[in-house]
Amino acid sequence: MLDCGGRDDEIPEQLLESLKFISPNESELARLLNIDIKENIDINIIREKLLKKYQNLIVVLKLGSKGSAILTSSDYYECKSVTL
Repeated sequence: MLDCGGRDDEIPEQLLESLKFISPNESELARLLNIDIKENIDINIIREKLLKKYQNLIVVLKLGSKGSAILTSSDYYECKSVTL
């Protein structure tokens, strides 16, 4: 699994091809998809720009206080944040 935290550089294609899991937050995902962070990152955009090319990749998307989501080329699961 690649945690994209702290990366400002582009992730090499060879690395993306060898990964099973990638775990970006919303701004890291926008950079990976080469879109403006102000755009709404739609599930279909992620599938079209990332998962269509890397079909075996599983995206574990960190959504801050909103929780997280798991996204594959065919499934989407959202997990709400839990506070104690």
